Amino acid sequence: MSTDRTRTSGGALVGIVGSRTLYHAVMVVLSLVYVVPLGWMVMSSFKTKREIFDAPFALPSDPDFGNWAKAWERGDLGGYILNSLFTTVTSVTIILIASLAAAYAFSRLRFRGVRSCSRRSCSVCCCPCSHT
Repeated sequence: MSTDRTRTSGGALVGIVGSRTLYHAVMVVLSLVYVVPLGWMVMSSFKTKREIFDAPFALPSDPDFGNWAKAWERGDLGGYILNSLFTTVTSVTIILIASLAAAYAFSRLRFRGVRSCSRRSCSVCCCPCSHT
């Protein structure tokens, strides 16, 4: 019995190759939908206001890093970064402590429903916070 795909019937092979090609084409298009605006935004951040309106799709003639400094100062990005860092470290620490305690209980203690509780806690980890 062979597992080589080239020995299957021609129609089945074309169907497999066609579905892969379609899948990859859709993935490339979706990737471009997300990446192109992001790249355009970063590219535009190095332009002056005049360049943005004169040639929106052109590369910046003289990259202006002053826009980043202005955004940092006016937008108080340093404060936002510290806030994000504090929130992340705090939440990760709390989650780690709770997860370690639960993992210890599931591995060492024997009680009725240990498998059910273990499965539920693992499934909750796979869902976003908005769904739990």
